[in-house]
Amino acid sequence: MEQSKLQYAIITPAYNEQQQIKKTIESVLEQSSAPSIWLVVDDGSSDQTGSIVREYSKRYSWIRCHTRTRVAGQSYYGSNVYAIQEGYEQIRTEPFKYLAILDADISLPKMYYEDLLSKFEADPKLGIASGVYLDLVHGKLRKILNDRRSTPKALMVFRRACFEDIGGLAPMKYGGEDTAACFTARMKGWKVWSFPDMTAIHNKPVGTGHGKSLVQIRFRQGIGEYFMATDPLFLILKSLRRCFLERPYVIGGIVRMIGYLCGWLKREPRQISLQLIKYIRREQMQRIYNRNQVSEVQIANRPLKICFAASAGGHMLQLLKLDHLKNEHSSVYISTSPILSNKLSSKGAFYSVGESNRQHWFSILRVFFKCMRIMRRERPDVVISTGASIGFIAGFLCKMQGGKIIWIDSITNVQKLSLSGRLIRPFADLFIVQWQHLKDRYSTAEYLGNLI
Repeated sequence: MEQSKLQYAIITPAYNEQQQIKKTIESVLEQSSAPSIWLVVDDGSSDQTGSIVREYSKRYSWIRCHTRTRVAGQSYYGSNVYAIQEGYEQIRTEPFKYLAILDADISLPKMYYEDLLSKFEADPKLGIASGVYLDLVHGKLRKILNDRRSTPKALMVFRRACFEDIGGLAPMKYGGEDTAACFTARMKGWKVWSFPDMTAIHNKPVGTGHGKSLVQIRFRQGIGEYFMATDPLFLILKSLRRCFLERPYVIGGIVRMIGYLCGWLKREPRQISLQLIKYIRREQMQRIYNRNQVSEVQIANRPLKICFAASAGGHMLQLLKLDHLKNEHSSVYISTSPILSNKLSSKGAFYSVGESNRQHWFSILRVFFKCMRIMRRERPDVVISTGASIGFIAGFLCKMQGGKIIWIDSITNVQKLSLSGRLIRPFADLFIVQWQHLKDRYSTAEYLGNLI
């Protein structure tokens, strides 16, 4: 993309980030296309954050440092947004087309802004976008849950017209200003999207800095959910899902619901308009009705990650007849036997989870938790399976993460559907049988011929 089109500014609110901010600065300096302005707002730091930024600003004319006087009594989240607002006022008269918000503990890939701004240039209605980030925990990178319809404030980018249309970021006592911005943008007709193939590193994850423990964070997030006007039913379903997908497992989801209840008991006035509250709850009800599916239009412009999940033997033999799909999309394979590793590992990531059946419930639990870890790591867009229980488990977990299920009931099931097929059918986005008379028997099934 031409440099003239990359007129973007960055605002970074920074509070006591002397341990991390050099990494952030170096990652911005390595960007394939530099910003026209980068304003770091020192939000009243008591360490050397401001001094570090000012040293870099002497060498790079487009790096600036502005010192803000921190106001006593403002929450960490609120103060952070006030710093962004004050920073925006400092650069309002500058000519830039896009505004990036970047936390002072993020390391970006070299093509981050060039790649992301190309998405904006391709879609005039895209108002807010971002990549995703991995948490750096004890030297290891850990994936976090992300909603493709939302963008984390730590690395979000606004089309300037959208930013001004929604009134910028609003300070929220309990956080969630990025979520509020995304809802407001959609309410006003803008598109909001995060791109999981653009991955940054979060050098100071939640629970290791100002937020203290993860349990405290989940509790505060629950309070924030209440003040964001999250529908109670949506909150319950979201919390139950995160019991299995987000640390700390089980307790995290429960504590989130307790936080929501405490928010209700506080009876503090919400900081968002009644119009936005109605829009949020209407959208959340639509997501429940649509089973949290992502729009086909939203995912049409990027390759899919497909998970092929089936038992070893005949089930996998049938499934591999669809192996040509890996030529257009990335692939993950899950099966029950490590013997398949030599054959499948060259095609994509391969995982063996062992056998499971209903006569041995412990084996089902063991496979379930193995698959849960795989789904969290790989986050496929769709699971395709011919059975048996491994396909049901992988498909169900993918659905819980917002993905889709394509189920092809095995050709050996001539008279009726398999048990796994009967269980997965209510959740499947496409349910295929390999015998015409079974389509006549099951109205939601499709018959497209035989795999073998």
